[in-house]
Amino acid sequence: MQIRRWAWLAIALGAAACGDTNNDEDSAASGAGAASGSSSSSSSGSGGGCDHACDDGDGRCDGSQPERCITGPDGCRVWEEQPSCGADTHCVEGTCAGCSGEAGTFSDVALEVDGETRRYFLHVPASYACGTPAALVIDFHGTAVAGADDAVEEFYALEGLLEVADAEGFLVARPRSRSAEFDGGLQAFQWDINPGDLDRNVAFTHALVDDLRARYDVDGARMYASGFSNGTNMAAQFLGDDPPVFAGYAVMAGGVWSEPSPPDLSQAPPRIYATTGYRDYMFQWQRALVDLLGQHGLARQLFVRETDTGHELYGWHFEEAFAWLDRGEAPDAGEVAAAWVSETIATEDSLLQLARAGDGFLAASSTAGDLWRRDPTAGTWAHAGSMSAPGGGSLVTDLCIDASGHGIAIGEGAVSLTDDGGASWNAAPPVPEFIDMGFGFSYLNAVGCGATHFVGGGYWAAANSDDDGASWSEASMLNEFGYASQIAGIAENPTTGTTVAVGYYDYVGRSVDHQSFAPASPPVFCEWFTDVAAAEGGRFWVVGEAGTIVASDDDGLTWTAQSSGTDADLYAVDFLDAQRGVAVGARGTVVITTDGGATWSDLSTGLDHFVGDAVWLDAYTLVVAGGGGTVLRAVFAEPAVAP
Repeated sequence: MQIRRWAWLAIALGAAACGDTNNDEDSAASGAGAASGSSSSSSSGSGGGCDHACDDGDGRCDGSQPERCITGPDGCRVWEEQPSCGADTHCVEGTCAGCSGEAGTFSDVALEVDGETRRYFLHVPASYACGTPAALVIDFHGTAVAGADDAVEEFYALEGLLEVADAEGFLVARPRSRSAEFDGGLQAFQWDINPGDLDRNVAFTHALVDDLRARYDVDGARMYASGFSNGTNMAAQFLGDDPPVFAGYAVMAGGVWSEPSPPDLSQAPPRIYATTGYRDYMFQWQRALVDLLGQHGLARQLFVRETDTGHELYGWHFEEAFAWLDRGEAPDAGEVAAAWVSETIATEDSLLQLARAGDGFLAASSTAGDLWRRDPTAGTWAHAGSMSAPGGGSLVTDLCIDASGHGIAIGEGAVSLTDDGGASWNAAPPVPEFIDMGFGFSYLNAVGCGATHFVGGGYWAAANSDDDGASWSEASMLNEFGYASQIAGIAENPTTGTTVAVGYYDYVGRSVDHQSFAPASPPVFCEWFTDVAAAEGGRFWVVGEAGTIVASDDDGLTWTAQSSGTDADLYAVDFLDAQRGVAVGARGTVVITTDGGATWSDLSTGLDHFVGDAVWLDAYTLVVAGGGGTVLRAVFAEPAVAP
């Protein structure tokens, strides 16, 4: 039996489950010498004050050419070439070894480490050949609940990872974590589930790397560690290796909570790739990782991919991460497309949400906890308030304002209220935690404003307020499996009062009382639906990953798929009326419709920044906001016609 998707386990067990981008393309691959067995430091001692080139007995490889550290006639230690490796052999730490390993995909492979049998998955591309050193990626899986012998290392975006490995020609090894008894005979697999596991897993990984390098022609300067969710903290532990084993690190949907002590790598920092969605409760750990890197001078080659989604792993993460780690390649920043005009806002912090605020005003929220308001006459933005979450977080992941000017902003447990259309905001207590998930408050990511109430949803949490946020009661947003969903977007229909909430796992929920939500059956599968918009007449549109759009014209009772024309992850959707709509998302993606979604056309920004939200000001004017404090406006020549 396999239960793959219970990322909530980390919180239930009391352990973590599972910025601006600095694209410095310095090509120096840190740790390269150490990864191939050498010491990068010089040491002085006997030998007439020599500046020794290496330490006695060290070995390294210059491609297939072995080199050993010897003491020369003058007493100084220098590198000396050894006989070249012959056919069917390769160089490992200055020694020629055989190539006994074969190409292929191998599951449930055993390796004895310190008297314990450990398991791992291995994929070696068909293009692998001894004599052509290949890169190696050690990838650490996220939290899983499964049978004791289940191959949990093969969960989570394996197909996407192997596609990238085959295209790039690198070897992939996915170790299996240790586990602990969970419930009903199942096991909980995490890298830190038992005391001492982190150290055991470091030793296991080092032994695995040594074993693979003894059998395969692996380029010691191109070995990388990556991890998802709970595996991000595991991957980060190898920052403490001295000398370094890995030349780069990738963390997806997480970061570090057990901080290693890195050696001094500030002169040649490893390349690091980090991506955690702003609607992921694990974002706090990416924040901790970035802080740790800054403290140790390791942020110079850090590439942060900003996304406005939830807790998930995708194949494109590996594609982008490997290009950065292996070659220092990052996407071009781009230029603003001709259809768009930039608006000035006094921040470079990324903007996550927009909301209509009455009388033509707009409100906006940022990753730094700031709230902004746009004057419709001048088209200028003014700072309207700030928020700070209970645990020190600053993400404002959603906000809404009703027709009377009452509104709410939420993020990472923080709540702020307005009664003047977003001109000013006042801090309010966090929403109580109705299901104990260890946060101490309801971790809300999304909020919707009705005529008389607020509805909130987030990580295994749902709540309703009938008194403008003064008090809250529990709401129910259970998925088809009967447990609380992870909510990313909420909207109420202005005609019918029906509320729709969307999120993970493939969740679209409908409620006529904004309290109890019944799961619908979307026509296409989507792990994350990220936002929902409503228009008069019981119309709804829902967007999600990989360009997914589904729509309902019967008040959310049934749904049909629409073709967005893009495979980019979509983060937000807005409709001015039943015809004019916009959906936005990753890498500057903007698509618009003028026929209710029957057809969508591209109006992307031209920038690599994500677009977090979009709002129609009127039939002629569209405003979008996103990464790096970007606010753009498109003005249409006439209603429903693209510029």
